[in-house]
Amino acid sequence: MRFLLEVFQKSADCCLSAAASPPSQAATLSKS
Repeated sequence: MRFLLEVFQKSADCCLSAAASPPSQAATLSKS
């Protein structure tokens, strides 16, 4: 259960940073 929580938190961080970044940087983040 804890592992799932950590994965969810990481993906949420990814989404937040991508949303806060310029479109070009967000595209790079989603690719990797």
